[in-house]
Amino acid sequence: MLLVAWPKSLKALITMLNQPASRAAAAMKESGTATERATRKMQPFTRTPYPTPYFAFPCKKLLKEKRVVLPVSHRISRLLYPRLTVLITTCDGSGKPNVAAFSFFMPISFDPKYVAFSVAPQRHTFSNLREVGEFVVNVPTFDLLQKVWICGRYSGRDVDKFKLAGLTPVPSVKVKPPRVGECPVQLECVVELMREFGDHWLVVGRVVAEHVEMLEFDPILHYSGDRVFKVGGIVDVKL
Repeated sequence: MLLVAWPKSLKALITMLNQPASRAAAAMKESGTATERATRKMQPFTRTPYPTPYFAFPCKKLLKEKRVVLPVSHRISRLLYPRLTVLITTCDGSGKPNVAAFSFFMPISFDPKYVAFSVAPQRHTFSNLREVGEFVVNVPTFDLLQKVWICGRYSGRDVDKFKLAGLTPVPSVKVKPPRVGECPVQLECVVELMREFGDHWLVVGRVVAEHVEMLEFDPILHYSGDRVFKVGGIVDVKL
């Protein structure tokens, strides 16, 4: 965590947090008397990439000394887990298919069925969705873990991930992108909304066709990086 001098006003605090680290350090260096500026030893000044939403005061000593503690930020995937991992299939305007792994995914409506996932704009899936606003959500079983990892590790711009992972493209009924034949649940979707939020884009899709081979299977539950969870059992809650 980073300890900094307490600003004289809330406005000064906000100004300091919103300016680049180099400018903030320069402002601190120029503050105070000439003697203070000459004798002050500057410490490395760093900031988290996004403004923190709160301040933490761990003890009365910090309050007395008028120092503020900026809490260290954590990668959000390590705070909200485990997450269902799915394979999203898309295609470009010429019909060339792509399959990619995603764990930032969720259902958002029962009737009609809507689902959502987030995608970084650098990914090939994003450019495909810009050309063809359709996709298929394919839910893989745990025994497909290695194939799913291949789909998340490589870019569809460089390789045919269906061939590389040994997955079977199956023609969809109502959308252009194919389904993944090895996945027991496949949801064909049309894009209803794409909107930028931070470093990702939210994609909302309406389910227009569903294919369910079985419901009882072990899904892949992602944590972060190369770590996943495996379902250990079912617990029925009784009040």
